[in-house]
Amino acid sequence: WFLRPTSELIEQLQSKGFELDDPEQVMQVDCQEGDVLIVNTRLWWHRTELPHQETPSVSYARDFYFSEQDGTTKESSSNMTNVDGVYAPKDLEEGVV
Repeated sequence: WFLRPTSELIEQLQSKGFELDDPEQVMQVDCQEGDVLIVNTRLWWHRTELPHQETPSVSYARDFYFSEQDGTTKESSSNMTNVDGVYAPKDLEEGVV
């Protein structure tokens, strides 16, 4: 993954007293088999590059909503949840993907 903060994220960080040496610098994150990377794609410009390989690579993208202390979510009008069934209503047989 290649990540670079958006202007919104830079402003948020600066308002909290953080300064980035070079906000335009792209950070590279190398993920290995079994790694989990969670990226707020609203706050980070992002792209991926996959090296050539004989076996397929699978990425799984989804939205996350975290509950407030009172149990509500910030995106309460959305029908998306952290329940996998919204995306895969049944199990896939091994070797199908």
